[in-house]
Amino acid sequence: TDKDIASGCGPKFEAVSTYLRLLSEMMSHQSGVICGDQMNTWIGLLRDPAIVRTNVVTPHIANVLVAYMTHIVRIRWEDVWDQNHSYASLIEASWDDEEEYEEWLGNLRSKATQLFRSIGATEPEISVTVVHSKLRNLMAAHSNGEPRDHLNTENNELTVKSTACCEFEGITQPLDNILHGLPSWAMDNGSYDEKRNKVRATIRPLLAEIASMIVNW
Repeated sequence: TDKDIASGCGPKFEAVSTYLRLLSEMMSHQSGVICGDQMNTWIGLLRDPAIVRTNVVTPHIANVLVAYMTHIVRIRWEDVWDQNHSYASLIEASWDDEEEYEEWLGNLRSKATQLFRSIGATEPEISVTVVHSKLRNLMAAHSNGEPRDHLNTENNELTVKSTACCEFEGITQPLDNILHGLPSWAMDNGSYDEKRNKVRATIRPLLAEIASMIVNW
């Protein structure tokens, strides 16, 4: 890593920061193709210890995590066919058909396992905070199956196509991968430096609340 970048200041550091900010902002686009195309880039950055130490990636991790957690939720293709999806035209322009989309989604989820674990390992506070917020919002919106759509006509129960089921299915992987990626010092009772102790003190209550929300649900 260039010394200028490693120092956390200077024109080269600013250039890299600007580039990464552009990439992360592009991921807010409604087409998941952009996220898919960037996957290897973010995995590569997070796997490089020299880059991680510069903190050049840190300001963008929350945006990256939110974007992938959004696009990992399966799209109901019948909504695209019927033009009931808000971005039906964009989705049709992004994938030729449902088969191509399902293949893309499978590849995205496969690669996302490594990304989520890397984010949990390198940025435990950010990752736990984001997934806690996501789960809390899902519980508020869908904990009772709301909006209770795409129900089984025989027993009026939710199906795999119900919005609530799709949303909760979508958070399962990032939650599991991030928890498995957390460093041991974030969970144990060892004595560490002030920064690690502060991070641990922040995420432990959030992890406890995540567990409570799931158990109570």
